[in-house]
Amino acid sequence: MKKYIILSWILVLQLSCSSQNDQNEGEIIEVRNFGKFIETDQFDILPFFDKSTYILLDVPEELELYQADKILAGDGLYFIMDAELGNGIFIFEETGNFVAEIPIGGNGPGEIPDLEDLTYNFDTKTLLVLGAYGRKLFEFSTIGEFIRDISLPENRFFNYIAYAGNDLIYLHTLPSPSYAQMKDERMVTALQLSSMEIIAEHLPVPVGLKYNITGEKPLTFQTGKVVFARAFGNRIHIFQKKGNLEKEILLQALAPTNNLYEKETLNQFMDLLADKNELAFADNYLETENLDFLLLVKSGSLTRWGVWDKKNGKFNLANTLFDSNINMPLLPHLEIDDRKVMKLFNDEFFEIYLNEVGHEDYLRKIEEMVPGFRDKTRKFILCIYEN
Repeated sequence: MKKYIILSWILVLQLSCSSQNDQNEGEIIEVRNFGKFIETDQFDILPFFDKSTYILLDVPEELELYQADKILAGDGLYFIMDAELGNGIFIFEETGNFVAEIPIGGNGPGEIPDLEDLTYNFDTKTLLVLGAYGRKLFEFSTIGEFIRDISLPENRFFNYIAYAGNDLIYLHTLPSPSYAQMKDERMVTALQLSSMEIIAEHLPVPVGLKYNITGEKPLTFQTGKVVFARAFGNRIHIFQKKGNLEKEILLQALAPTNNLYEKETLNQFMDLLADKNELAFADNYLETENLDFLLLVKSGSLTRWGVWDKKNGKFNLANTLFDSNINMPLLPHLEIDDRKVMKLFNDEFFEIYLNEVGHEDYLRKIEEMVPGFRDKTRKFILCIYEN
């Protein structure tokens, strides 16, 4: 099972951008400088999206869906991966009707022994599931029918996947402590799907990196491009559909902690971060038409969202993102798939509102936006925000 590091982050900044050539690598580096910020408890994202949609999912009582570790959209369907609790992939129509489940477990034909990640091939309209401990792809139709499995290059173990279009996939690997010290190992690999030919490899493992640590959403497909944003370091990498690194975004005010200062333990690293009083990390990076989102940490304090408001040229430091339509905080992470930003509210989230007094106004607001919410035995709401 993948290891995650979910740390608490803070941000102070106003973004200003400039570009220059990196003479060492040849790619374009976009420098973002941090300055003044507006601090707020909640940041309402609705004014910055043209459309918000709320889907009440028809989740059968016996279905072992509990949370969303990843959400994808395509062909009029939504694909929800629950890798930690439900251990499966669940398919729903845009109306919320349940379509199919792809269960995880087993080593027989068409079975996936374990689940690492998945991506949607929008060219062939199929799902590509990364499993078998990161060594195979399993291809399924959009109604959950098994098509084939594909072996990945030998001696490679991958943790995350994103389809870029034109038969190209990007894969990310988390090196083990010993693997990290091997010569010239790379963190991101571009593969031709039809031939499994390695087109390019990017980003050497930082010298001195000792841990299997990455972000909550390190490899994503956003606005037609693949984005790699690991939860340590101060750079975000944007890749083209041809396998090339298009540009790096340098978050200049973040501490360059790519190798966690080569500390022997994570506690030592966090202690040093606190001593330095530094801004570090950039997890769950989402870039939309009007907003950019980041999760950041400063000295081990509470989670903060950094939100770059492109319309008004301001940076907001918020305790949480907020949806004023349903009067709900958007915690702790958001999903992005191309141009859709998504959030799944599950049964557990609504328990406090349903089982304790004093929340009638909240429930009434939800019922206005999502008719039938109270009548559902299992209450799952999928929120989609688009420009």
